[in-house]
Amino acid sequence: MWHVWLLLVALALAPSRAEEGIDIPEYDGVDRVIHLSPKNYKPVLKKFDVLCLYYHEAIEDDKVAQKQFEWEELTLE
Repeated sequence: MWHVWLLLVALALAPSRAEEGIDIPEYDGVDRVIHLSPKNYKPVLKKFDVLCLYYHEAIEDDKVAQKQFEWEELTLE
């Protein structure tokens, strides 16, 4: 009998969870990735409330590596 009640409760809660879904933001076209240098880091710190640094090695001349870097950059935006 315990299993029946548990199943009924689970079925009652299932539709409410499915309606919420995942809220994935859409890209708004604003470029938020800035290439920092010793000269421009202070103005950047003043301009933005949040700063996330992504350190990476130099990108190879390979087209696949370039495309992968562009995707990572777009994901960070």
